[in-house]
Amino acid sequence: MAVTVSTYQNLSVDRVTSGTAPTFIGPLFIHGKSSTETYNVFFGSIASRLQYANFTELRVGSDDEYVLRKSIQFCFPGSIHVACRRHLNINAAHYAQDVVGMNRQQRNSFIQAVFGDAGITSCPDLASFDVKVAKLQQDLLSRLPEQMQQYFHNRLVPFLRDNIAAGCSDWTIQRF
Repeated sequence: MAVTVSTYQNLSVDRVTSGTAPTFIGPLFIHGKSSTETYNVFFGSIASRLQYANFTELRVGSDDEYVLRKSIQFCFPGSIHVACRRHLNINAAHYAQDVVGMNRQQRNSFIQAVFGDAGITSCPDLASFDVKVAKLQQDLLSRLPEQMQQYFHNRLVPFLRDNIAAGCSDWTIQRF
């Protein structure tokens, strides 16, 4: 059994202390199969309630699960889709350790270079992102296993680039 939780921000309400919109728990989906068709039922139900909304103004976030992202693109055409930085970080660390077999020092250096305070996710725009990616390639990545370099370029860079392009470089799924 799997549970897919949704959240939303009510933009018509501001917190007194921070001036930001609060995040609320939205529809909850309990399902037995994580397939595109299954997610289409859930997201299609939400999309039907938003049928008069302009999806190009909608930001939808998730982890990097392929079938989930595919369903979001199908049900919310034109929406901006961002990937959760915390999930990308966890998945990259897991991949580096369990799949590639990198030692702790290499893993920590890589994770800091990508997700740390001065990492590529701290870039405010695509130009600085491209510069940091090129520098990371010359410095750290060239010393890492080829499999990790491929994961970085083929998996992480596209997600992180899309997040920065959407103005969401530090986006994370809210914890409750």
